[in-house]
Amino acid sequence: LENPEGLPVKIIKFEPNIKYDIKEFEPFYLEQKETTLGTVNISKAKIKDWIKNIKDLKLPKDFSDILFLDPFLKNSFDGERPDLADQSRSGYSMALASFLCKDNTFTDDEIIKILILQPNGKLRDNTPEYLLRTLSKAKGGYAPVEIKTTKEPTNENKSMSIYELLESNIAEEEMIVGRGLIPKKFGFGLIGGLAKEGKTLLSLQFSLSLISGSHFLEEFPIPKKAKVYYIYHENTLTGLKKIIEKQLAR
Repeated sequence: LENPEGLPVKIIKFEPNIKYDIKEFEPFYLEQKETTLGTVNISKAKIKDWIKNIKDLKLPKDFSDILFLDPFLKNSFDGERPDLADQSRSGYSMALASFLCKDNTFTDDEIIKILILQPNGKLRDNTPEYLLRTLSKAKGGYAPVEIKTTKEPTNENKSMSIYELLESNIAEEEMIVGRGLIPKKFGFGLIGGLAKEGKTLLSLQFSLSLISGSHFLEEFPIPKKAKVYYIYHENTLTGLKKIIEKQLAR
């Protein structure tokens, strides 16, 4: 709160007779994973000096070189990881420290400096104790990066003979134009070709088939009539001028 002074407190319910037994909460216990801590040989005094003189602190060159080549690392450093379950300062510190420990190319001193310079959060969180514990957890293999994932359905390809295919009841794809020409889920088709090859005539025939519900080119059924909004447009200024001149002449 910006101004936490003098805020009234109102007790809306008070039942002192209700008591709970700790055993009632046993079904809700969460299993605690044992935290293995790694060894970090850096003095607190050295870290305090780095924090005090943060303006003189620079990112290790190797880290700066790879920071812009690895989007995952950069997003972890910048605090822009929506996939990270723990969005707190410590969550990003742990994710970054774990990444650097796993990479195994940075010294403990370098990792601590990187954590101090990490822009996400406030500098007052960077106490020597906090930084040392974060790094020791990361070095000890503490489950560092928890990612929110959604399980995607897997499409497994299954081979079948032509006889099995004929006997199977495969749902027919809903079409705007039948026989697989334009599936409804895509909703559009593209007619392309060189100049004077009949694209406009073909487009008009297609539009007429959609409006009338008759077979397109006498081969492709139209399951359902459709309204057509036809826009005639030439993509060259010369072509557009010729069309206007013809219309004016008429």
